[in-house]
Amino acid sequence: MLNRRHRPLLQAVIFLGLIGALGYSVFLYNTLNLKLEKSDQQIRKFTKQQKSLSSQLQVVYEHRAKLEKSFEKEKSEHKKTKAELASNKKEFLFNVTRAKHETRNRFNSLETQHRMLKAQHEELELEYNRLQQQHSRLSSEHQEVHRQQMQSFNSLKEQKKMEIINLEEQIKTFKEQAASLRVRLSEVEQDAAYYKGLHNKGLLDIQRQQTTIISLNQRLRELKKYQKSSIGEDVSVEHMQPNAHRLGPADTRPGVAHPRPPQLPQAKQTKQ
Repeated sequence: MLNRRHRPLLQAVIFLGLIGALGYSVFLYNTLNLKLEKSDQQIRKFTKQQKSLSSQLQVVYEHRAKLEKSFEKEKSEHKKTKAELASNKKEFLFNVTRAKHETRNRFNSLETQHRMLKAQHEELELEYNRLQQQHSRLSSEHQEVHRQQMQSFNSLKEQKKMEIINLEEQIKTFKEQAASLRVRLSEVEQDAAYYKGLHNKGLLDIQRQQTTIISLNQRLRELKKYQKSSIGEDVSVEHMQPNAHRLGPADTRPGVAHPRPPQLPQAKQTKQ
């Protein structure tokens, strides 16, 4: 009786157990499917990564081959550059040695020239000192000579002033005599050519007087010029005095014709 009374309950429990087992199986199946899908996704992902890595590895291999070729090329170029560098180094050392030798020779030559120039400088310095002393001595002598010359010049200046005054008085006298002669000569100007051959003596006297006046005027100008420039020669008037005594009153003897020389232009006579 007990089994009959509990049989539906037992069946229900068994049914629930079967339903639970079925549900658990479905749950396990779904779980396994999910895991399988995840595994497939991972496998596909890993496969893609493998392909990507394979392609990258292929690129790396190609790049490595290129680098090896480039390395070989660089290595050959390095050997060539090394050989050129060694050659250039050898040539550079040769040039440096030669330049060093030339520089040493040039330095020795310049040192020799420097010694010569130093010796010349010392000689020139001694010569300069000697010339400086000589210049000082000559300067003092020049000052003394200049002082003496100034004293001589002042005395000579006073002397020439007196001579100029005397000459001016003589020239004034000669001008007065020449004026009187020109007045008398102007009266017979038309007959000068005719009587020239007959009265050479009177003509020569008048010409000597005019020559004397011109000479005195020239002396006067020279003395004035000497007075202004402080340079000149001593003017002597001793040889002029006889010429001054030659001038005198014209010959007034009766019956003697007094020819007159050709008359100078009025402007020139006034200047004289």
